[in-house]
Amino acid sequence: MSTTYDINEHNEVVPYTDGRRCNDTRAYRDATELELSQRDEIAELEKQVEQLASQLEDMTIKAENYRCDANDWKGEALGN
Repeated sequence: MSTTYDINEHNEVVPYTDGRRCNDTRAYRDATELELSQRDEIAELEKQVEQLASQLEDMTIKAENYRCDANDWKGEALGN
């Protein structure tokens, strides 16, 4: 059995066993300051990943546009 943990909206650590949330609230415990700070850090890092993915997509589009412009210029220079 695989057990993972999540922090709920009440800052309680909730165990998940084999992907199923434990409904026994006696198994819940208060999250530590370290767990809360790690949760916040993960959220910030996920936001940074989204921003970087967006930037990468923008740069990929620009690169494709430059490639098309270069091909057009090359064709005009060769008289095609």
